[in-house]
Amino acid sequence: MNLQLKALCGLMMFLVLVMGSALPATADCGAGDGSYTQAARDLAPVTVIRGGETHNLSLVDAYEFLEHPCLTGTVSFLAAKYGFGLLFGEETPVIEDIVSISRAPGGSMGALDFIFKGDNPRDKTWPPHGIESRGDNFVYQFLRKSTMQAVTIRLKDEMWPSDWFELRAKQHAGTISEAQSKKRSQDRRFILENYPAMNFEDLFEVPDQYTFIAWGHIEKGEIDRRIRDQRRQVREQAQN
Repeated sequence: MNLQLKALCGLMMFLVLVMGSALPATADCGAGDGSYTQAARDLAPVTVIRGGETHNLSLVDAYEFLEHPCLTGTVSFLAAKYGFGLLFGEETPVIEDIVSISRAPGGSMGALDFIFKGDNPRDKTWPPHGIESRGDNFVYQFLRKSTMQAVTIRLKDEMWPSDWFELRAKQHAGTISEAQSKKRSQDRRFILENYPAMNFEDLFEVPDQYTFIAWGHIEKGEIDRRIRDQRRQVREQAQN
């Protein structure tokens, strides 16, 4: 991040700390009460063709699907918007032409579910064993099958609070201090209020664009079935 951007982010963070925000001060996400930031409302939608139909998908729509304004969902939505633009240019992305790979859990998966599958809650993806909540997992690969072009989008390390997941674990365990809880709430507000308005180049690393060759085949719904089977096996092993 250049010095000018660092100074800007520092100033915005200071204003958040001093002035606070109208967003609910919950742990990870706010309630689904329409308390969405102006940045989220102003962000242009992702227009895609899915199942032969054109859909204009906004970040607020994604929040509605997730039932809250979500940090990880915000990053995932922005990464997809960035990646689709690089792969398709002025063309409208066709979902059936795209394969996405990511290790980011939580709302990040939900936002990709919303983009790739639609808004049916029953199509929600559950994380398999081994998917962890870590800052370095906010990496997204988007592959366009028809052109065999791909792009990897990686959130800049400095753009995610270094202690976010540590404090998240403390909050879930009930061991978080008042000061730590306040910082976590302030970090959340800062991300939701500012990241949707940032340039992709300031938010993400320089994208890795490349040509790929693929072997093998994944049937529609196969990954979901395999995740369900794996989760069931893990539960059975834990009970034995």
